Amino acid sequence: MIKITQRPEKRINGILSTTISLVTLFLLSIPVYSQNQTYLPFNTIRVRSLGLSGAVTAVRDNIGASLYNPGNYDFYSSKDGFRFSATISPLMPALVLKYPGDFFGNATYSDKDKIYASIISILKAVNFNYRNLNVGIILGEPSFISPELMDDNRFISSPTLYSNHTNSLLVNFKLADQVAIGAGLHLVYYDIENKRAYSYATSYGIMMQPKTYFRVGINILNLPKEIEKSRENYDDMTDEAIGIGTAITFPFKTTLSFDIRNLALGSNQMREKYLVGLENTVAGQVAFRTGIKFVDFASQPGYSFGIGLINSNIYHVQRYKLNHDNFLLNYAYSVDRFLGETFAIHSFSFMIHL
Repeated sequence: MIKITQRPEKRINGILSTTISLVTLFLLSIPVYSQNQTYLPFNTIRVRSLGLSGAVTAVRDNIGASLYNPGNYDFYSSKDGFRFSATISPLMPALVLKYPGDFFGNATYSDKDKIYASIISILKAVNFNYRNLNVGIILGEPSFISPELMDDNRFISSPTLYSNHTNSLLVNFKLADQVAIGAGLHLVYYDIENKRAYSYATSYGIMMQPKTYFRVGINILNLPKEIEKSRENYDDMTDEAIGIGTAITFPFKTTLSFDIRNLALGSNQMREKYLVGLENTVAGQVAFRTGIKFVDFASQPGYSFGIGLINSNIYHVQRYKLNHDNFLLNYAYSVDRFLGETFAIHSFSFMIHL
């Protein structure tokens, strides 16, 4: 049998053309400059999603899936016995110690509290895997990140993270190679009258992959009344709304994704949003991302661009290689409108998967 392969120069040309297209799309997608610059908390796993304008309901991921579709919560490429892994945020301890007032917000704290918080903050997530089952715990994900509150203009910061964060328990089970289901229980902390309160939220999702290059995802989020609008900024998700998405994989490690958010809502609720994302990985170590989202063709859309650097699979042995690319350094720049104003949103994360 004769195997036909592409010539190296043809593959390089394809990668270059895709990359140039992504950068060009980003440059064309920002028609106005925003005077409102917003910097999201450093310890967030939203950065990849923001770079894709949120079109991730059908995109394979690990801890990032806890925010969007637990059905995509996926880890290892090979089926094996029990495995344990952790994700750490190495800069968080220094951040807490240097800016404790920023971290604790209105809460009172002692020197011991500051030290304990810095030690705990290094751990972002743990995951337990046994064959087709994944169980994960994700800690300290920023909850309420309203753009008007992010006014300190520091690129790396953690404003009021103590009182505004979510801890999640995720369970994902792969029923077959083509279907996986997942569920999440979320402990959400928030400020109310300068006091820290908490509530529980749940999320559910399913992933279907009828073809190796085509995926479909469905998710639903249930939030208590006190925080039912907490996911509308940036995530474009609201209580008891259904989200559906597709992802298509093309040659040269390019993924095109489409999402529709907030289906089956009443007329007085948040309208449906349409999200499109494009991600291309070059040489296995650099990911370029861009996206667009809109309510209808008459409204001003939101745009985004992102980049990921250093794929963690480069240092894992085969047994611990992930089933997808996982980048340690991630940055996203997006332009969106909140409360009638246009914001330029910066988000950055540095997390190491062990």
